[in-house]
Amino acid sequence: MGNLLAVSKEKIRVALKVLFEYKANLYSVFIFDFFLVFAYGFFYFIFGEFIFEILGWSNYDFILYFIAVFLSSKCKWGLSLMFFSSRLLNGKLNTLLTKPVNPYFYQTLFYDRGGSNIIYVPFLFVVFFIVSLFLNYNIYLSLISMLVILLGILLEILVINFLESLAFFIKKNEFLVNLFLNVLFFNETYTPKLMASMTNLFYLLPTSIYGFFVIELLNNRYDLFLTLLPWFILSCVVLSVLIKLLWVFGLKRYEAYG
Repeated sequence: MGNLLAVSKEKIRVALKVLFEYKANLYSVFIFDFFLVFAYGFFYFIFGEFIFEILGWSNYDFILYFIAVFLSSKCKWGLSLMFFSSRLLNGKLNTLLTKPVNPYFYQTLFYDRGGSNIIYVPFLFVVFFIVSLFLNYNIYLSLISMLVILLGILLEILVINFLESLAFFIKKNEFLVNLFLNVLFFNETYTPKLMASMTNLFYLLPTSIYGFFVIELLNNRYDLFLTLLPWFILSCVVLSVLIKLLWVFGLKRYEAYG
């Protein structure tokens, strides 16, 4: 643990230094997200009346919904095992195994990451909280909703890491991750309530936690979330155990020639 904390401190220091020396990287992220917000806004401007009527949301709700979605996106790309299977095939995992730190946590938290997430993710949390207060949402519900966002992000990262960790035993498993991300994007775009006429399974996805249920909570509609909360917590525990087992047995059979 001590080695991991020392590495964490050094990685953060270096990432911040790089971030402020190459400001164009940070600016490009903000510009890209600006146009992404514009695209989302245009979509809901076209279909807004229909969606607002079904969801019972206001324009303010969608502003916070976008912020929560961006939070997840930054954490997903910055704190998960994305593209881990390719590192198994080219032998780059060997560089982690030579370090005096836990290879899973090092790979998850620091390996080949940009520095923008270090300040961008906390910044979005602050923005979410300030905007929720500015829009006169209850301060206690705003704080609780931030915890719910963290739960959704955690579950999403654990699912991705579980699917990526299967690379120890399944060659070229990228299709599993891509399939999962496509389903998440569909659920994120249309929300599970719009799909309820077909199936209620969309309520169980991580995008429902950090997106749909957060806004419902801010509007004092939390009965369904409380019903599903034990399932979400149990899923996090089970996935953590499975990832642990995959790495324990996977590292024992790992061989690289890259």
